Amino acid sequence: MNRCAHPRRAIPASGASGLPFLSDSDLRAAASKAGLPEQEVNAVIDANAEARIDGLRAALAVLAVFAVLGLFFTGRIPREPVGSAPSTQPAGSG
Repeated sequence: MNRCAHPRRAIPASGASGLPFLSDSDLRAAASKAGLPEQEVNAVIDANAEARIDGLRAALAVLAVFAVLGLFFTGRIPREPVGSAPSTQPAGSG
C-alpha cells in the first residue's frame, strides 16, 4: 500500500476551459484506493473543497481589479467621434 500516491496524478480531469480539477467523488475514490482511512479521506476532501473556493475567490478578485482598471482608462475615450465638428450644444442638453 503506497500512502504517498498523489490522487491528483491518478485521476486527471479538466473543465470546459481546460483547467485541471478534481471532483469530490473522484478524489474520494482515489484516496480510498490509496488506502487512506475514512477520516483522512474526509479531511482531504474538505481541504480540496476549500482550495477550490479560495481559487475562485482569487480569480474573481483579479477580475475585479481588471474591471476597475478598465473603468479608470475609459475616461480617456472621446465623447464625440474623432474628426467630427465640435458640438455647439452645451453639455447635458439634448
